[in-house]
Amino acid sequence: MADVTGTYELKGIAPVTEWRQRIDALGARIHARDAELVKKRAAVKRKRNIAIGVAVVAGIVVCFAAESAYGIGVGIIGAIAAAFLLKPPAADFIGEERVTFVRELVALLADIAPKGPLRFAAQLDPRVGVPLVALPKGTKDALVSKEKKEAWLSGSIAAIPGLRLAWQVTEWRTVKLARKTVRRRKIKVKTKAKFALATRLAVRLDVDRTLFALKPVANPQRTQDGDSQVEVRERPGGWSLRGRRDLAQKTPLWTVDVADGLAKLREQGKAEFFGQPAAMLINLMKLCEGRLSPATPSATLPAPAKGSAP
Repeated sequence: MADVTGTYELKGIAPVTEWRQRIDALGARIHARDAELVKKRAAVKRKRNIAIGVAVVAGIVVCFAAESAYGIGVGIIGAIAAAFLLKPPAADFIGEERVTFVRELVALLADIAPKGPLRFAAQLDPRVGVPLVALPKGTKDALVSKEKKEAWLSGSIAAIPGLRLAWQVTEWRTVKLARKTVRRRKIKVKTKAKFALATRLAVRLDVDRTLFALKPVANPQRTQDGDSQVEVRERPGGWSLRGRRDLAQKTPLWTVDVADGLAKLREQGKAEFFGQPAAMLINLMKLCEGRLSPATPSATLPAPAKGSAP
């Protein structure tokens, strides 16, 4: 594919309506690219299957014509050559999970502030965050592990006077590859691959105390893995509400070819290994917003100085 990793980016400040157009344009490019790769892989696989079939038929013909078992060898060698020479392009898919995430987030922000300036930075190509890992050549036992951190989405919007909303999505991907020689009746070389994705959704809501007040929280529950957390910090003139949600997923891959393994997960519909849905970030935003209420007139007045007349 004539493609450069890292070109599918959104960055800058623009109204929500303009971001929608840019997201749709990049989404269309990603969809067309992946669809073309699917066609190329399918075409090569068809050619390979035909070549293997021809090699097998040729071997059978040789067996009958020469009345010899040499035809079996001809068929086997031909099939192996076809499989070796006709390899499909790498399963280097981008996927549309991030496009869907950003599109849903912008749809929510369009309801809040359709004409408001939105600061956005997003990398829609998740291949950027996949660590490059490969087993060393040979048959010796080996174990390789690598992690890569990627803050692929951030942004902010000041839609309502007295409120500023910011967010960030960070992902950690870990790939482990292992090779082990098993010696029993026969010597076998086994390989394994594991993939892990940890995601952190973070939201910050800065509030003006003259316009909004904090709601009291009764009996706060202890947080568990994957639960959303909200922390309130006092700042000059108001508060800063920090929301966070952490989640981790692990799975074995069916091959040590990481791109192929990830493509298989996508075919199986296991979207959780390509990031969390936008609904989780949106719910975290609403959770922070739910801690606020309009300030009462008395809350906006300064406290009387000590010793002054009532």
